[in-house]
Amino acid sequence: MQISSLPESINDQVQDLMADVFETIGAIDSPTFTNEHLLLTKEYFIKAHNVIEKTDFLSVGDIPDIIKAIVIDIDSHIEQPSEGLLYSWNIMKTNLERATSQAEFNATFALFVPVILKYMQTPN
Repeated sequence: MQISSLPESINDQVQDLMADVFETIGAIDSPTFTNEHLLLTKEYFIKAHNVIEKTDFLSVGDIPDIIKAIVIDIDSHIEQPSEGLLYSWNIMKTNLERATSQAEFNATFALFVPVILKYMQTPN
């Protein structure tokens, strides 16, 4: 997946919030990974969404269609709505691992922010 870079004005803020997400997840001491663990990061995703929304990043080029396609893909692979959060997290992680630069990493995270938030709203 090739996406454009974040606007420079928000890049550092999004990167810091992304670091908060991964620090929170990294601090979890549990043999299993659950929706409840991901919900601990909700405040950071909300803050990131608020930062990203101040720009046109989520509405330019192919970004809206990519987000829709990701949601359709997730919905087609889950049996219960509550599975969407973990599934979307795994898709995001896979795409983040494919990033070849910090700018691409940050933009990929930003792309997934509304997707993750959608599934955080789904009842468990």
